Amino acid sequence: TVRECLNASRQALKDAGAVNADDNVPTEVLKRVVPGLCRTAVEGAFTEAFWRRQLRAGQTRAQIEAATEGKKLKLVNIAALALFGDADAGHKAADEVEKRWGKLFARTMRDLNKGTHNGHRGDLDILISDSRNLVAKIQEALK
Repeated sequence: TVRECLNASRQALKDAGAVNADDNVPTEVLKRVVPGLCRTAVEGAFTEAFWRRQLRAGQTRAQIEAATEGKKLKLVNIAALALFGDADAGHKAADEVEKRWGKLFARTMRDLNKGTHNGHRGDLDILISDSRNLVAKIQEALK
């Protein structure tokens, strides 16, 4: 089918909502898939912010790609790129998010990390909403 083309974050959040609303998907699957989609959305927002800042600073596409080449980028590393310009500062990313934007946003990041690997134990509707808010905050704050 033909469908509207959305940015990566919006598409992942839309998919998370659709999967969560599907009564045919087993609960155990939902607990892992929904956090993964939400995490993809947040990673997309941080990646977009990093690229936008680097391009504005005069970096070429090749230079930006070289900065991340060969690195296994997890959510915290991608966040660190957007926040500090350094993927190796991932251990500080959630604390920096909390300092800049508050505990809720940092908790959402941590929940997405845990939920993707271990399954989310809380309300998935809230996780989707919190992820949507985090994506909006990233897009607003890291223009």
